[in-house]
Amino acid sequence: MFCSLPKPAAGDHADLSALFGAVATTMEAPSPTNSLASADSEALRAYSHAKQSLARQVQTLQDVCRRSGNEVRSAACRELLAKLAEDRFTLAVVGQFKRGKSSLMNALLGCEVLPIGVLPVTSAITVLRFGPTERLLVTRKAAQFPEEASVSRLSEYVTETGNPGNRKGISAVYVELPHPFLRRGLEFVDTPGVGSAVEANTATTYEFLPKCDAVVFVTSGETPFTSAEKEFLRDIREHLRKVFVVVNKVDLLAPEDREQLLRYLEASLREHVDAADLKCFPVSSRQALEAKLSGNGAGLSASGLPALEEALGRFLATERQAVLLEAIADKALRLCSEELREARAFRHLRVQAGAHPPGDAEVASQFAALRQQHVARVKELEQQVQRQLRAEIATRWEAFASAETPALERELEAELAERTKDQAVTALHWTALRVRNRLKEDVQRWWAAQQAELEQTIAEVGAASVQALWQETAALVDRLSETATVEEPVVESPAERRTLGVSWLPLGRVRWDPELPTGLKPLPLRLCRKKVRERLVGQLAGCLDNAGHLVQTTCERSLEHAVHALKTGLGDRTDRLENRARAAASGGKTAGGGRDESQAELTALRDQLLQSLGRAAPADTPAPARSADGSGSRPEPVQSLEALDLQRALSTRGCPVCDALEKVAFDFYTRFQYELSTSADAQRAFADEAGLCALHAWQLAGVSSPQGMSRGYPLWAERAAEVVTKLRGREPGESLSFAQLACSTEKCRVCELLRESAATVLARVAEFLQSAEGREAYERSQGLCLRHLEGLLGRLADGDCRGFLLSHAARRLAETAEDMRSYALKHDAIRRALVNRDERDAYLRALVHLVGARNLCVPWGEQEE
Repeated sequence: MFCSLPKPAAGDHADLSALFGAVATTMEAPSPTNSLASADSEALRAYSHAKQSLARQVQTLQDVCRRSGNEVRSAACRELLAKLAEDRFTLAVVGQFKRGKSSLMNALLGCEVLPIGVLPVTSAITVLRFGPTERLLVTRKAAQFPEEASVSRLSEYVTETGNPGNRKGISAVYVELPHPFLRRGLEFVDTPGVGSAVEANTATTYEFLPKCDAVVFVTSGETPFTSAEKEFLRDIREHLRKVFVVVNKVDLLAPEDREQLLRYLEASLREHVDAADLKCFPVSSRQALEAKLSGNGAGLSASGLPALEEALGRFLATERQAVLLEAIADKALRLCSEELREARAFRHLRVQAGAHPPGDAEVASQFAALRQQHVARVKELEQQVQRQLRAEIATRWEAFASAETPALERELEAELAERTKDQAVTALHWTALRVRNRLKEDVQRWWAAQQAELEQTIAEVGAASVQALWQETAALVDRLSETATVEEPVVESPAERRTLGVSWLPLGRVRWDPELPTGLKPLPLRLCRKKVRERLVGQLAGCLDNAGHLVQTTCERSLEHAVHALKTGLGDRTDRLENRARAAASGGKTAGGGRDESQAELTALRDQLLQSLGRAAPADTPAPARSADGSGSRPEPVQSLEALDLQRALSTRGCPVCDALEKVAFDFYTRFQYELSTSADAQRAFADEAGLCALHAWQLAGVSSPQGMSRGYPLWAERAAEVVTKLRGREPGESLSFAQLACSTEKCRVCELLRESAATVLARVAEFLQSAEGREAYERSQGLCLRHLEGLLGRLADGDCRGFLLSHAARRLAETAEDMRSYALKHDAIRRALVNRDERDAYLRALVHLVGARNLCVPWGEQEE
């Protein structure tokens, strides 16, 4: 029998820890009585319920981050929602250089997809995913859209041979294959090797780790589990819980050595990495791939790959979904903790505003001092990095120029040998062009190869300074709010880690225009070849110097762009935090609304995420603020009807009261549709009330987006599903009632709002008619519709005024009838040009004044039978 899935309270965030367990348990436990389709249905329902519960939590977090103006965290939440929506599970293969990662992936797929070789791959991520046909999508750092290519060209983008130093600017390569292993949203990722000569590879892999949901860690039987690998695996465990450890190339070991190696690895995992739960899989990916390609079953068994395939298959079938949800919940927890820490700081700052606040002026002064400190620190950082780069480029260029000079001289000699019949000036031109082109190609190739190492230099020199710059602003807020010692330390997310990222600008043109003495120019080259050669060789050093200056200039300009981007990012964040700090210090609300509500919302959200991950919430967590009935407050009318200009309102062609009520309803819809899509309290209250009456439910849908409705209506539909489910047990003869699923006009919050608003407007009109000016304005108007006229007459005790209103209504209705007949006569007589304005809209005025405006056709009193 399947396990009973835990049901959260309607509208509340689900206990995801129970749901995670339910997902795995449901998928692992086959039912002896139910069909496979039923088993799949139960598992999918459990997973869907858990996923949607987690999605609501991430959406709540994204809304809070967006209200606070933190685009970085909001974007991180969007990425988490995208992973949930796509069911995208990222399984990455990681390890040090030359451990056989690509070979292992080829063996698992049973085909040679990824290139292998002695050289390291570039610093680009290779992602294998499912597609109906084979194709290659290449994304470049400077391009907005990916380009499509043949899978056979993969090595041109991801290897040092085809793309040395990643000079093509590749950020990621996506290989789509119609392979069953990749179905159901699996992304199988080949990462650059850690510890290779290409330093950027290590940085790329570390940056990608937080985006993974599980990893296959590959070591080698040749040099097993080095100290660097132990450190790398510890770093992996900080981000991920699910790790498969593979010992590759075990075919190079004798059987007894293999057993000894496995015992050593298991002991090392327990001792150095605190990972006794990790199992080691000995594999020979070379033997496995050969066996699969040749159909050798015995060879495949001997390779050790089937055991790994079985473990991966079981994981992907039974645990993948739960691990995906846990990974996303863990990432959301990091983001939530950071946002909560910031919200608490501003709340403390605002609380101090009544007692001994730092004051708006003091806050502004301290942020001004911080900006000056930033300017000085950034300038110092720029000078420090620039000095290091100049020295390093000078050293590297000197070595390049020394090796390049003989090659250029050989090019020069070869071209001159082919130009002996030309004039000296012609030979000079073509020789200079050939040498210049050769130098340009060599410099471009050399520069591309240097960029990754120079980026590493910049990272090593400036990483600590850049990170300190970003942290100083938050530290100032802590000092102002005096919360630095009482708040838990922030758990920094990968999205918040900052570096001085350099996007290298393209090199300019290498210029070299050597000159000959005037007397040599018209002579044949064969008569003055020696002098021409000496002249060219003598000026060759100047050509190399110009090229070296070009490299230095390009490097400095690229650094200037990076520093400018750093200044812009710092300035934007400092401005945002200063605005919020100044508002908090003055006792007002910070950007994004009431921060007390945001803090309560974030605290509750953090505790829910902790619970879903099986961790205890802090004991001193304050309870989130909720309304007395737990359902959230009913939104108030947006428009103030007391400020309604009746003189202007009576100029309408319809009913002025209907016009005012339509505006009230529209203002309510525009506000409520956002609240309903973002607030859990509003969704609970909406479901408790069975939504709105039929008319107003459709009107609300008319101003809502499909996304907003899909976020605000599910709880209402789920409540209806529960009621209908209970009715299944009724006998055929028993009556069935769905009255509780439909909101009547008596209980509809919009109907109630419009009744109250109508009473307010009619009271204003009754008061207005007591003056001569009011009666004169009403005399010129079309008057009220009959429904609102009835309500107005009930508020008047003056017989003269009542008679005036009834006479006015009778006259206007008679005039409207006459206008309609005139309109029909002129159309029948084909005299349409004679139709006037009153005749043209008479039928519409008649409808409005007889039954009310189109969008308000609901009785305001007791509902009629």
